[in-house]
Amino acid sequence: KMFVDAGAEVIKLSVPGPHEPAPFSMWLDRGKSSVVLDWCTPEGKTLLGRLLRAVDVLISDRECEGPSRELAEIARGVPQLVHVSTSDLGHEGPFAERPSTDLTVAALSGMCYINGEAGKVPLREPGNQTAVVAGIAAYLGAMAALIDRAQADEGQAVEVSALEAM
Repeated sequence: KMFVDAGAEVIKLSVPGPHEPAPFSMWLDRGKSSVVLDWCTPEGKTLLGRLLRAVDVLISDRECEGPSRELAEIARGVPQLVHVSTSDLGHEGPFAERPSTDLTVAALSGMCYINGEAGKVPLREPGNQTAVVAGIAAYLGAMAALIDRAQADEGQAVEVSALEAM
């Protein structure tokens, strides 16, 4: 959304299958083009590699099933690309492979602890704050990498953890 607001052409890449967008995310997709591509297949990986040669920034929030980092490897094949990879609990470390939700990240970050009333149970903040904060961090990381690319003439890999951003 922030890239669209800044005037960039944004293409949202989705995998095939039924997708129910979260109600809060509908406004995030405003102004984006959309492409459906199963990049977890060999043919999809080839198509994605060709697509990435025509873009400046790839922001991803998922991998193929399992702990592989295949998308990062495809992105490394495009030296000018800025690849921003987001996750809930980090790409490495003790929580990296654990499933999580917005509530998990909010609780682990301490955000639930500071909400509510003293002496009562912690409360979750309204909305999907962890995704929004991680999105802001991803945008800032991408912009910094684009500025660096203008000077160094090469892309970068930027990793954003929603837990760290919170």
